[in-house]
Amino acid sequence: MKELAEGIDSRFRSCGLITYRQVALDKGGVWKLIAERSLPEKISAWTLAPSIAKTFKGGVPPEGWQGTIFEIMPEPEAVILNLHALYQSPDFCGALERESSAIDGFWDGAGRYRNTQAEVVLGIDNLDRASVYALGGYSSDRDTLIRMMFDQEPTQELIAWFETQQKKAGFELGAFWLDGEPLQRVLARMEPHIARLKPIKAAQDEAKKAVASGADENS
Repeated sequence: MKELAEGIDSRFRSCGLITYRQVALDKGGVWKLIAERSLPEKISAWTLAPSIAKTFKGGVPPEGWQGTIFEIMPEPEAVILNLHALYQSPDFCGALERESSAIDGFWDGAGRYRNTQAEVVLGIDNLDRASVYALGGYSSDRDTLIRMMFDQEPTQELIAWFETQQKKAGFELGAFWLDGEPLQRVLARMEPHIARLKPIKAAQDEAKKAVASGADENS
């Protein structure tokens, strides 16, 4: 795509707005991001709207994966194609309609989504913790939270009280995105744990290398 986009008008290869991208990280990816502060990235689609990033692929990834939303102001050289800007061009939209029948998978791609994703395609080598905009998670169910709060089984009175407080706070159970100041507090609380775990993981990695090296020598 990068080579193909190089011949496009420069207006559609620039972006002066913050962009967002949701990814689902496994344990290795979380460690690279939080502890090593460097997560390898590639050419990928970003969006100009955080609300779109939050609902991408159904929202918060399933448990077992760490949903993460990044935000960056892209450097000029990182912008490969600004699809959002391209869709503002009457010439482009007209050509898209005229050639739709000749485009493979048109109705699964451009014909289906149009500009609803407000996409910008970026080429970035890596992402760091400073660019984390939100982390996904899951709250416990109502009855579990009541047990945790009151150390007893839920009663009708406790359930009624809980649901009243929940409505007042505007808090939804289940999947959620943690951002803003609460996110920064969580990241700050991770620091001492990361400092403690780093030498342990380094020793484990060295041990794995030694075992692998020994296996190679014996084979």
